[in-house]
Amino acid sequence: MMPQLIKGYYQDVLIDTQGQARWDSGWHSNLIVQRCNLLLAALMKRHEGMQGILYCAVGEGEDDWDSSRPIPLLTNSRLTSELARQALTQDQITYLDNAGQPTESPANHLEITVDLLGEDIVTNGSQPLREFGLFGGNAAVEPNSGFMINHVIHPRIDLTSGLTLTRKLRLIFAAGAIPRMGGWSGWGRDHAITL
Repeated sequence: MMPQLIKGYYQDVLIDTQGQARWDSGWHSNLIVQRCNLLLAALMKRHEGMQGILYCAVGEGEDDWDSSRPIPLLTNSRLTSELARQALTQDQITYLDNAGQPTESPANHLEITVDLLGEDIVTNGSQPLREFGLFGGNAAVEPNSGFMINHVIHPRIDLTSGLTLTRKLRLIFAAGAIPRMGGWSGWGRDHAITL
């Protein structure tokens, strides 16, 4: 089997209005989809109108995922049910050195930090979130636009207007073995997050 050249990980933390962490998912791996390779090729060629990571999009997914969550496919190119997306600035994307520390020098580890405010997403009561993805290339604010980089289908998180979902993602670009950052222990497939 050919070694993966890109590996992704993510961590979710729900923070209340007092700035206290109410829940932390720990680090989990996520799927880098095929469209990411097309985007990398376009960036190497300096294809007109293409850029790197531009948006983090979140989706509601489907209700039946609460009892039987599907596994994302390499061929996925959009979220199943996109709700919102947040534009990412260069300040939200950081190089990490081999020790996992921020560095100004180009490195093969990237960390993306996104704060999703419940008040920006929730219109009434709470909003279930079950999936997310990063988008680049020619992505715009419109749902389903651009090149999908990764796709995560996760246990339901019920976001309310008083909570902030802080999501960290790490992308590791390597030619060979990639270190494992965490598994699924303690996070059952049918477990929903409600606060």
